Amino acid sequence: MRTLVVDDSAVYRKLIGDHLRSWGFEVTLAESGAEAWRILEQADAPKLVLLDWVLPDLDGIEVCQQIRQARSSGTYIYIMLLTGKRGASTCSMPCKPEWMTIWPNPSTNWN
Repeated sequence: MRTLVVDDSAVYRKLIGDHLRSWGFEVTLAESGAEAWRILEQADAPKLVLLDWVLPDLDGIEVCQQIRQARSSGTYIYIMLLTGKRGASTCSMPCKPEWMTIWPNPSTNWN
């Protein structure tokens, strides 16, 4: 499965990308929301996106919203929003869509 990993940290992009490749995923990497959006606008866009919440231009929430608006009647793209924000998975966001689930970044140490 084609997968897009979006994180502004080169270390986290590599770490997550390497794990996905070891499990047989075809991985594309992006370091910003704008770069991710350019990739996702293509006809052969990845069907799975692992997306950091905090990015330097378009944040992960904005990218999620663009994906859902643009793909409302087309091929579905699965999104995992990752974050290092403590407590973010249970936060209440204004206008948080039903489809949105927030996951802690696998590299985050909250101990």
